[in-house]
Amino acid sequence: METVKPVACLLIFLHVHTLAVIHCSTTPASASDVDQLDSDQTMTMETCNICCQGQPGLAGVNGIPGSAGIPGSPGINGSPGRDGRDGVNGRDGVNGRDGWKGDSGSKGDTGDVGIGESGPPGSEGLSGERGEPGLRGLPGKVGPRGPIGIAGPVGIPGPIGPVGPIGPPGLVGSVGMKGEKGSLGIKGESGRIRESAFTVYKTGSQVAAVRKETVTFDEARVNIGGHFNLNTNHFVCQIPGTYYFSYSAYVTGENYNPDIRLVKNGSMVTQAKATSVDHIQIASNTMLELNRGDQVWLTFFDAGEGIDGRNEQCQFSGFMLYQH
Repeated sequence: METVKPVACLLIFLHVHTLAVIHCSTTPASASDVDQLDSDQTMTMETCNICCQGQPGLAGVNGIPGSAGIPGSPGINGSPGRDGRDGVNGRDGVNGRDGWKGDSGSKGDTGDVGIGESGPPGSEGLSGERGEPGLRGLPGKVGPRGPIGIAGPVGIPGPIGPVGPIGPPGLVGSVGMKGEKGSLGIKGESGRIRESAFTVYKTGSQVAAVRKETVTFDEARVNIGGHFNLNTNHFVCQIPGTYYFSYSAYVTGENYNPDIRLVKNGSMVTQAKATSVDHIQIASNTMLELNRGDQVWLTFFDAGEGIDGRNEQCQFSGFMLYQH
């Protein structure tokens, strides 16, 4: 006996408790289909029992299947079933042809930064406008000293600087080798010490016509170096040093009391003065330090004074003791 499989059932329940139509189509079914049918019928009976009728009666004997009825109207869509298990991935299909290029779409919102490897760098863009200068940074650390560079060319010599102070004496060097004997030099001047000395005297009398008149002399007995000038009656120093001078004069009763003075460059140094009008000899001496160009001579103090120079009784002498 073949098992009947209900293919479709539609129950329409009205609130007036009237069952309108039941459509069934039958096809041969397996045992699993029968189990499924029993389950569906049970569900249908339970639904009917709740909505319209009272307790169901005992199930009757299955009748002879009738002819297929007119298909009923489509039923109300049921609730979606559970998602089925993922099937096995199919093989990759053949790549299709490129489609026509579509119109450019509007720019979308910026998306979140994705996690991925960085792409290759893009081409260099155009230079932007120069920005405002930034704040000056802190000075960096001094770097390591670089290698000594190649010496540059010698520059132009600078001006000669001022003479520096004399440095300390150097160490005594070693004795050098004896040099060759040189040629004989030109004969030099005599090595004797230079000398200056004189003695002059009068041969006649003299009376002063004016105040501070110079005593004149006629002859030079000694004039070493020629430093006494008989024209001016002055001794002119040519060798700086220490000199000794002396003079003497004879006074007779006919002369006014003379005052004979020794003068250096116009200033009196010493004097010899007569204290009477009798026949007397007056004299004086002194030592002077003279520089080159200094002059020494004798003068009368006042006009009218006179001396007797006959017989060389009036003399004036001088000589150098030490050369400076």
